[in-house]
Amino acid sequence: MKTIIAAFYLCVISACSLPAYKVFENAGKDYKVVSGGKFQHLLSFNLDAGDDGAVVVFIDGDGVPWRSRHQVSYEPTSDSPLLLGWFIKLDVPSVYLGRPCYYDLDDDRCSVYWYTHGRYGDDVVKSMVGALNKALPDYPLILVGHSGGGTLAMLMAERMHNVKSVVTIAGNLQVKQWVEHNQYSELVGSLDPSLSLGLNDKVHQIHFYSPNDSVIRPEWVKQFASKQKNAELIELPVRGHNDGWNSFSEDIINVLKRTKYEIDHGAQ
Repeated sequence: MKTIIAAFYLCVISACSLPAYKVFENAGKDYKVVSGGKFQHLLSFNLDAGDDGAVVVFIDGDGVPWRSRHQVSYEPTSDSPLLLGWFIKLDVPSVYLGRPCYYDLDDDRCSVYWYTHGRYGDDVVKSMVGALNKALPDYPLILVGHSGGGTLAMLMAERMHNVKSVVTIAGNLQVKQWVEHNQYSELVGSLDPSLSLGLNDKVHQIHFYSPNDSVIRPEWVKQFASKQKNAELIELPVRGHNDGWNSFSEDIINVLKRTKYEIDHGAQ
């Protein structure tokens, strides 16, 4: 794969104390800070110089935006982000894209709003799209998101011409229902994929869900998928909403590899 990051500004993180950074360190992975326009984003590449095909883009979930029901977290990044671990072990071209105001990037445009009520806001989506467009302007993309990362993957795909597939894992695809069910305060300023017109039928969607998930109810995922033009549902007996998915990581990674193969060989 040709060099794709030299054309825009990159800043190497010099010192990071969050536990999540140890995942990079232990795997010997480099990471950069890139601008998406509005916000700064952590970005890491796992690229093959001989592969110009589809690239898998991982977007993690909401982490820990609230310490309790009434107390906001100072730092929302999970100690062990689910998809970061999958990105590290994936052996096909992939990118890990950090969300705005995560990974303690010292971005002066950040405030708690951007990882609480505004976590799926227009500025967030625009910035993530901007970061990817600069990094991977000419490559077909497979966007993969867990939980709130799935929300953002769907919203981003609406605005990107080179997204060929979207894969969500326990995706928060009906934000309004999720808020009302949990009696959360309204996410003022955030977007909701279920209120969009949906992706065109050229974008293949795969939505993983668990019947045991009490955070993202399976019926919400099914209802969402039923209104899409090209959506595949896959049920897995995962326990819980977060770490339980690690037990099925190989199954999902095989689906990602199959999806990449189909895109690269014109089957999609």
